[in-house]
Amino acid sequence: MGTILNIAFLFHSYKPTAGNQRLLLRIRTCDREKKIPTEIYIDKKKWDNSNKMVNTDHPSYIPINNKIKSYHDRIKRIKPLYELGEIDFDKAYQMLTSSGSLDSLESYRENFCKRESAQWHRNTENALNAFKYHTGLKEVLFSDITKENILKMKDSVQAKGGQPDTHNNYLRHIKAIYNKALKDNTTYRNFNFDKAYFSKTDKHSKKLKTNKPEDIALAIERIIIKSRHRSAKESSIRDIEAIGFWLLKFSMRGVYGKDIVSLSANNRDYNYKYYITHQRDGSTEDQMTRGNPYFLDHKRHKTGNMMRLWINLPPIGGLIYILRRLVAQTHPNLSYLSKEDLTKPYEELIKKKDYDELRIFRHDSKKDIKADDNLWNNFNKHLRKLDVYSFESARKSFNTTARILGIEEGIKKTLIAQTDHSIQRHYDNYNDPELVAKVQLAHLRIMHHFKIIELYELWLRKIEELFGAQNSDLYVGGTSDFVYRDQLKRLEGILKVDRTKISKDPFWIEKS
Repeated sequence: MGTILNIAFLFHSYKPTAGNQRLLLRIRTCDREKKIPTEIYIDKKKWDNSNKMVNTDHPSYIPINNKIKSYHDRIKRIKPLYELGEIDFDKAYQMLTSSGSLDSLESYRENFCKRESAQWHRNTENALNAFKYHTGLKEVLFSDITKENILKMKDSVQAKGGQPDTHNNYLRHIKAIYNKALKDNTTYRNFNFDKAYFSKTDKHSKKLKTNKPEDIALAIERIIIKSRHRSAKESSIRDIEAIGFWLLKFSMRGVYGKDIVSLSANNRDYNYKYYITHQRDGSTEDQMTRGNPYFLDHKRHKTGNMMRLWINLPPIGGLIYILRRLVAQTHPNLSYLSKEDLTKPYEELIKKKDYDELRIFRHDSKKDIKADDNLWNNFNKHLRKLDVYSFESARKSFNTTARILGIEEGIKKTLIAQTDHSIQRHYDNYNDPELVAKVQLAHLRIMHHFKIIELYELWLRKIEELFGAQNSDLYVGGTSDFVYRDQLKRLEGILKVDRTKISKDPFWIEKS
């Protein structure tokens, strides 16, 4: 591997029958060699050795040369892969002998896309399976990506009641892997994914599914324990969790489930590891460290764009605190805290290895895709039961509220960590202190407009009503008008903070 790979045509050494000899391929390096018989038998005199093709005076030169060309194409793909160290000799031999190893998009995905994320693989596999299902193909070869097959899938999706976005989603993933293979020189067959192959969507008349504050309030009121059976109680806890996560996602500017799973105190603006060390040692004196205790620098999973989240903005801390404890009881295989952790005093809890005060889940959503999907799909079922749109509506509701308030587009995109594709991105520095202040102010205004404090406290009272739990110290203690007016007064000073006080007060720690 990493040396020169020689692949040449030659003829079998046995005495020809009726003038025809079998064409072979020889694959060789400095220390290994193998010969591969082809299905081609020809008179050696008809072989053009300079071009490695059959002469045109052979009566069947066209079909034979088409077969030989397919070998030439494989050789062009295999040699650079071997010489760059992407494959070894055995893999090169396998690819040369099996048309499926190179001609199949599925084999390409399995063997040459190992650096792509698990989610990418899952999306691509689903798209290729859908393509096979709607076209009747048993395998998806590069040559199967044609106008006819794409339109066949398009018509089939529509005939089966699928939405235009469903077909478009499949086709986007197929286009992505095809173009990747083209770039990798795994295929040399150019194919233009014309816009006409995608289904038209009426985005102007499409009704966005968003929730109003009253929708969430009514959903909270609907949560009841229907019977004394254990399953009824568990179902109502799931209802509580589902609404809690909807509120948390909205409060964190409409992030997705994977963002909630990756939430970590290690991304706080100050040195969190130093803070934990201080909490564990025997000293009682407060310490100061560099950084701002009010903000969390979270990288949004979908775009990779950084979100400077005002993590101390009420009621985010209270939502995280309760959801950590609910999840520990309902999802022991996924939760960061164990049931035993819930009984431990704070001084003992922080001794947990790599203790993280913001983590709710312990799984990796990029690797444990099935478990993560099942988690959020189950919560979505509980939202539907309560007549609330899915978690995606938290993002849309946040964005719609921003539009209602007249928040400018650039600030809105920064709030929700969208990538700004407009020319304006070249001129706006959103790290400028004044623009940072505008983003945080916009966040505060949206929370205020949505009456998120009232919804949070209604949610807390529902937990007390159903389960008798007392959470008096977790109430914010004021209306959205009062709380966010107070936060607005403090915002200018908060933004200027560059030192964090490390205290032994556990109440401050958990609520911060």
